[in-house]
Amino acid sequence: MFMHDAISILIVDGDAHNLMTLSALLKTLEIGFKRNTTGVKVVEQARAMYPRLDAILINVSLPDADAFALCRALKTDSVLAALPLIAIADTLTDELREKVRRAGFAGLVVRPIPRRQFASYLRRIISGERSNGV
Repeated sequence: MFMHDAISILIVDGDAHNLMTLSALLKTLEIGFKRNTTGVKVVEQARAMYPRLDAILINVSLPDADAFALCRALKTDSVLAALPLIAIADTLTDELREKVRRAGFAGLVVRPIPRRQFASYLRRIISGERSNGV
Protein backbone atom coordinates (compact mmCIF):
# COMPACT_ATOMS: atom_id res chain seq x y z
CA MET A 1 0.00 0.00 0.00
CA PHE A 2 2.78 2.43 0.79
CA MET A 3 4.63 4.19 -1.97
CA HIS A 4 8.06 5.68 -1.50
CA ASP A 5 9.62 9.10 -1.68
CA ALA A 6 10.77 8.48 -5.24
CA ILE A 7 7.39 9.95 -6.17
CA SER A 8 7.09 13.71 -6.05
CA ILE A 9 3.83 15.69 -6.21
CA LEU A 10 2.99 19.38 -6.38
CA ILE A 11 -0.21 20.32 -4.53
CA VAL A 12 -1.98 23.50 -5.67
CA ASP A 13 -4.64 24.40 -3.12
CA GLY A 14 -5.41 27.64 -1.30
CA ASP A 15 -7.41 26.11 1.55
CA ALA A 16 -5.32 25.48 4.69
CA HIS A 17 -7.51 22.60 5.93
CA ASN A 18 -7.37 20.87 2.54
CA LEU A 19 -3.59 21.27 2.45
CA MET A 20 -3.18 19.80 5.94
CA THR A 21 -5.40 16.82 5.11
CA LEU A 22 -3.73 16.08 1.78
CA SER A 23 -0.24 16.63 3.21
CA ALA A 24 -0.97 14.13 6.00
CA LEU A 25 -2.22 11.58 3.47
CA LEU A 26 0.85 11.97 1.25
CA LYS A 27 3.16 11.68 4.28
CA THR A 28 1.38 8.47 5.31
CA LEU A 29 1.94 7.12 1.79
CA GLU A 30 5.57 8.29 1.92
CA ILE A 31 5.15 10.51 -1.13
CA GLY A 32 7.28 13.61 -1.43
CA PHE A 33 5.43 16.86 -2.11
CA LYS A 34 5.64 20.62 -2.32
CA ARG A 35 2.77 23.06 -1.98
CA ASN A 36 1.56 26.11 -3.84
CA THR A 37 -1.16 27.94 -1.93
CA THR A 38 -2.04 30.64 -4.46
CA GLY A 39 -2.01 29.11 -7.91
CA VAL A 40 0.49 31.81 -8.88
CA LYS A 41 3.73 30.83 -10.59
CA VAL A 42 2.76 27.15 -10.69
CA VAL A 43 4.37 26.67 -14.11
CA GLU A 44 7.63 28.13 -12.79
CA GLN A 45 7.48 26.01 -9.62
CA ALA A 46 6.72 22.85 -11.61
CA ARG A 47 9.60 23.59 -14.02
CA ALA A 48 11.94 24.02 -11.05
CA MET A 49 10.86 20.61 -9.70
CA TYR A 50 11.05 18.90 -13.11
CA PRO A 51 12.15 16.17 -13.90
CA ARG A 52 11.63 15.09 -10.27
CA LEU A 53 7.92 15.86 -10.49
CA ASP A 54 5.48 13.03 -11.17
CA ALA A 55 2.06 14.76 -10.98
CA ILE A 56 0.28 17.94 -9.95
CA LEU A 57 -2.87 17.95 -7.81
CA ILE A 58 -4.96 21.08 -8.44
CA ASN A 59 -8.02 22.22 -6.48
CA VAL A 60 -10.63 23.24 -9.07
CA SER A 61 -11.87 25.94 -6.64
CA LEU A 62 -8.70 27.98 -6.18
CA PRO A 63 -9.47 31.31 -4.50
CA ASP A 64 -6.82 33.32 -6.37
CA ALA A 65 -6.51 31.55 -9.72
CA ASP A 66 -8.47 29.73 -12.42
CA ALA A 67 -7.63 26.02 -12.14
CA PHE A 68 -8.71 25.36 -15.73
CA ALA A 69 -6.55 28.17 -17.12
CA LEU A 70 -3.72 26.80 -15.02
CA CYS A 71 -4.28 23.36 -16.52
CA ARG A 72 -4.16 24.83 -20.04
CA ALA A 73 -0.93 26.71 -19.22
CA LEU A 74 0.71 23.54 -17.93
CA LYS A 75 -0.51 21.52 -20.93
CA THR A 76 0.94 24.05 -23.40
CA ASP A 77 4.33 24.25 -21.67
CA SER A 78 6.94 22.40 -23.75
CA VAL A 79 8.58 20.84 -20.68
CA LEU A 80 5.48 20.02 -18.61
CA ALA A 81 2.88 19.09 -21.25
CA ALA A 82 3.00 15.33 -20.55
CA LEU A 83 2.87 15.70 -16.77
CA PRO A 84 -0.33 14.20 -15.29
CA LEU A 85 -2.63 16.77 -13.71
CA ILE A 86 -5.25 15.62 -11.22
CA ALA A 87 -8.21 17.83 -10.36
CA ILE A 88 -9.47 17.87 -6.78
CA ALA A 89 -13.07 18.90 -6.06
CA ASP A 90 -15.34 19.13 -3.04
CA THR A 91 -18.41 18.01 -4.96
CA LEU A 92 -18.93 16.17 -8.21
CA THR A 93 -21.39 16.99 -10.94
CA ASP A 94 -21.60 15.72 -14.51
CA GLU A 95 -20.80 19.26 -15.67
CA LEU A 96 -17.62 19.37 -13.57
CA ARG A 97 -16.56 15.90 -14.71
CA GLU A 98 -16.92 17.01 -18.35
CA LYS A 99 -15.13 20.34 -17.74
CA VAL A 100 -12.21 18.50 -16.08
CA ARG A 101 -12.00 16.03 -18.97
CA ARG A 102 -12.10 18.78 -21.63
CA ALA A 103 -9.44 20.81 -19.83
CA GLY A 104 -6.98 17.93 -20.11
CA PHE A 105 -6.76 16.73 -16.53
CA ALA A 106 -5.66 13.08 -16.33
CA GLY A 107 -7.81 12.41 -13.27
CA LEU A 108 -10.30 13.70 -10.76
CA VAL A 109 -10.47 13.15 -7.00
CA VAL A 110 -13.46 14.18 -4.89
CA ARG A 111 -13.09 15.02 -1.21
CA PRO A 112 -13.00 13.37 1.17
CA ILE A 113 -10.14 11.61 -0.58
CA PRO A 114 -10.53 7.86 -0.15
CA ARG A 115 -7.34 6.97 1.69
CA ARG A 116 -7.33 3.27 0.78
CA GLN A 117 -7.78 3.80 -2.96
CA PHE A 118 -5.70 6.95 -3.38
CA ALA A 119 -2.26 5.28 -3.60
CA SER A 120 -3.27 2.88 -6.36
CA TYR A 121 -5.23 5.62 -8.14
CA LEU A 122 -2.18 7.89 -8.08
CA ARG A 123 0.04 5.08 -9.37
CA ARG A 124 -2.33 4.46 -12.29
CA ILE A 125 -2.50 8.15 -13.23
CA ILE A 126 1.29 8.55 -13.07
CA SER A 127 1.71 5.48 -15.29
CA GLY A 128 -0.44 7.11 -17.96
CA GLU A 129 -3.99 5.99 -17.30
CA ARG A 130 -6.79 8.57 -17.51
CA SER A 131 -9.61 8.39 -15.00
CA ASN A 132 -12.88 10.16 -14.27
CA GLY A 133 -12.52 9.76 -10.54
CA VAL A 134 -11.63 7.74 -7.54
